[in-house]
Amino acid sequence: MGSEWVTVALEEYKTLRQESLAAIEQMQRTLQIGLVAIGVLTAFAVEAVGEGAGVQVGLALAAPLLAALVAALRLDELHRAVAAGAQVAVLEQQIGRRVGDEDPPLTWESKIQQNFTRRNDRIRHWATLLALFAAALPTAVLGISEYGEAHRPEWVGVVAGVVLIFGAIAWYQRYTLGAVADLHEAARGDIAAPQRSAGKSGGAPSPAPLIASAISRPERKPGTLPWPE
Repeated sequence: MGSEWVTVALEEYKTLRQESLAAIEQMQRTLQIGLVAIGVLTAFAVEAVGEGAGVQVGLALAAPLLAALVAALRLDELHRAVAAGAQVAVLEQQIGRRVGDEDPPLTWESKIQQNFTRRNDRIRHWATLLALFAAALPTAVLGISEYGEAHRPEWVGVVAGVVLIFGAIAWYQRYTLGAVADLHEAARGDIAAPQRSAGKSGGAPSPAPLIASAISRPERKPGTLPWPE
């Protein structure tokens, strides 16, 4: 029965690893395609200098909206990758306990969880978001400046729209990174926990309880906003 449990656990391990890797690859593709699209939009904005007010407003808002969409899609894939990776780390520990080897054969995701630090993770992802903002900013500034020359009172609303878009995606990133950090902490807790009843009974591996709780996020600490669905 023990060998059957390990076989089932290894199949789940491979499935979750593929899920995590697919999400990471999708993150990279989304960022690459988004940056190319913003570059094309910037080139179009340069060619559209002198066009009507509607074109200028559209360009001023289109680039920030595109950057926000790319960032949101990337963050969703990040959460999916970390959720799968956290469960993989727990499976590594469960399999290692069942095998009973002093040198466990599977340790990669476990080491990632153990080496995770909120500060380094946030710096990396905020730098990526700032790069997206920087890529979108020239188009937004060009559109606002062209529009503002003929519509000086109204251009304040366009500026406010751009700021609102950037602020909304910054909020979304802040709370997504909080959810990701919760998953890492939950994985550490589940890794440190004693062997689970599923492993002892020989049945199929069960989801790690702390990770499942972090994914569902039924409530937050007072004074914080809920995890965005």
